[in-house]
Amino acid sequence: MSNIDRRRLEAESWLAVVHAYQTCTRRYAQMLEHFGLTVAQFDVMSAIERHREYATPKSIADDLLVTKGNVTGLISRLEAHDLLLRRRHPTDGRSFYCELTGEGKALYRRARDAAAAFVRAQLAPFDIPELEFTRDLMERMRAHLETLDPHGIADTPAENGSEHE
Repeated sequence: MSNIDRRRLEAESWLAVVHAYQTCTRRYAQMLEHFGLTVAQFDVMSAIERHREYATPKSIADDLLVTKGNVTGLISRLEAHDLLLRRRHPTDGRSFYCELTGEGKALYRRARDAAAAFVRAQLAPFDIPELEFTRDLMERMRAHLETLDPHGIADTPAENGSEHE
């Protein structure tokens, strides 16, 4: 295989992964819209349910790999819709933790069940070996991506010129 063929295949493969991810997240967001939730709001509700009385804005942000500021706005929106309550933290008077209201818990359970059904439907066409292969390949890709230095790559001159010249 020539370098140009390899580069074309690399670009096609990368675009296939990106397009699959974008379609997956768009369709997932559309499913959650049925419940009046964004993906970010659903993620916050999931983190609250996982952390229970330890669901502080910081623990939620750490869990979701976002900033505390992002979480604070989401908490306020969920609270405005009566889906969440802020409770004074029992051991730290300066802090609070989040708890889903009865309505919030009921909505979360319905959305969680629909999310699980969405994942099952999304992956239904694939048999067990294909699912295992996909999982392993994507994990290998993620691990490799973690080793790359994006700034170093950006500073490196293109090899043998660009095929677009």
